[in-house]
Amino acid sequence: MRAFDYLVAIGIVDIAAAVAFVLLLPASRKFVRRAQLNPAHHLALWRAQFRTAALPAVFAVGCLVMGVFVTVYNYLGFRLIAPPFALPPALVGLVFLGYLAGSYASTAAGRLGDRVGRRRVLWAAVLIALAGAWVTLPAALPSVLAGLLLVTVGFFGAHSLASSWVGRRSSSLRGGDPAVASSLYLLAYYAGSSIGGSVGGLAYDGAGWLGLVGYVSALLLGAGALALALRRIPAA
Repeated sequence: MRAFDYLVAIGIVDIAAAVAFVLLLPASRKFVRRAQLNPAHHLALWRAQFRTAALPAVFAVGCLVMGVFVTVYNYLGFRLIAPPFALPPALVGLVFLGYLAGSYASTAAGRLGDRVGRRRVLWAAVLIALAGAWVTLPAALPSVLAGLLLVTVGFFGAHSLASSWVGRRSSSLRGGDPAVASSLYLLAYYAGSSIGGSVGGLAYDGAGWLGLVGYVSALLLGAGALALALRRIPAA
């Protein structure tokens, strides 16, 4: 089967899934129709979110940790198929099973954040990801996989806390709008994926895995500094 055939098959499955989603989606409840798109109105809402205490820092945390996550997963495969690992691509693809740890980490971080405070757990999650990045550095597969697991747990924990914090923080403050705040968080989050992940490739191409670890460490130190700054802001 050629690569083109795979792409066609995937496209057909995606179209079928989209059609099924539209047909099976339940009717909306409590929907309130808004006025037509007004750019000035939306710009004012966006400005209000950036004036809301803590939200800009939380947006930045989401951007930075997503840049780390995408960078590590995007380029680890290139490292593992090259010497000294020289693993077959089919086996390297199994590293994405590490995502499964994220579902547990997200839930655990949320529960722990409710119990001891999001600000403390957010800072700890960033530290876990930072430690994991350096654990991947030795040229030993068990160490690389253990480090990848720590990066995954740290990322999903931080993302879970930051994304949930956005809505709660915005709704509790004057001028806040949870829907707008969440959309801005997602914008920052995916900017971290596209821009941060691309720059990570330059780091890997220029200085190998050590350069990549140094790059993601800089991002995580930035996220950690923001998490520490958030500890000085009263909780929502």
